[in-house]
Amino acid sequence: MASSRTNRRLTRPTGSVPRTRANDPRRSPALAATNRAGARLVPTDPRNPPPSSLAVRAVMSANRASATGPERELLRALAAQRVRPTRTNARIAGVRVDLLFARARLAVFVHGCFWHACRVCRSPLPRRHSEFWRAKFKRNRARDLRQKRLLERQGLTVIEIWGHELENDAARTGKRLARLASSRRRKSTRPKKRSRRGQALPRADVRA
Repeated sequence: MASSRTNRRLTRPTGSVPRTRANDPRRSPALAATNRAGARLVPTDPRNPPPSSLAVRAVMSANRASATGPERELLRALAAQRVRPTRTNARIAGVRVDLLFARARLAVFVHGCFWHACRVCRSPLPRRHSEFWRAKFKRNRARDLRQKRLLERQGLTVIEIWGHELENDAARTGKRLARLASSRRRKSTRPKKRSRRGQALPRADVRA
């Protein structure tokens, strides 16, 4: 048995580095942790730069495109007013709308202040890859404006609700939106006025 162990030690491949406590992950917990961190520090999206730490990567991984925390908070505030949107995460003309009130012709976006570069909060840019994030936020705002104009051309009124509004007073924000949706729904169900010839007169689109 002793001779076989000796033979295995002597048959180490040429050029290999002998393992010691300093370079053996099995014997160095600090090195093992570093290796695990290095293996996981990959971008959550191939378009993004690699995260600076596991904590940052966890935050990025938790970011969701729909059913976000602010959206759920707004839905709870609307439920307290006994108002429900027609659909959530609806797609109209290729645009994803967070909340849609179809009869009221009302489309609602719930924007996170960081990701959509809120002009009120003015969240600071990440210290690492700042140029990447500056360009990304600029593209996000341009996309938001482009989508808003596209929906307005479809005859919808677009409302943007920001995360800080829900953090400050979700109940008030929900009440304001419920009142607007209810008023526009009542106007949409009113009988149209008719001309002397019996033809319906066009009704001006109400903008909020």
